[in-house]
Amino acid sequence: MGWAWPLGTNSMAPAIDEGSIQGDAMAQASAALTRRESEVLRLLARGRSYGEIAEQLGVSINTVATHIKKLYLKLDVHTAAAAVMRAVELRLIGRG
Repeated sequence: MGWAWPLGTNSMAPAIDEGSIQGDAMAQASAALTRRESEVLRLLARGRSYGEIAEQLGVSINTVATHIKKLYLKLDVHTAAAAVMRAVELRLIGRG
């Protein structure tokens, strides 16, 4: 008699613990963000404009835009609101 797959599976992959996936995603996203990107993300979450972020951090608006583009890529989002929501999901920033 041959080896049988457990019911409901069709691959050799072990059962996946969704909690560990979320933990892995949190660790990867957190490690992927630079300190400055994290600062920009927190300011975005507070509703700051690019100009306000630039002024507070002492950088140009173009630099802020570059940080935000990198954040979007790393968080796999396309808007500031989505970036903030993803960051909250991943516990990179708090809800408040």
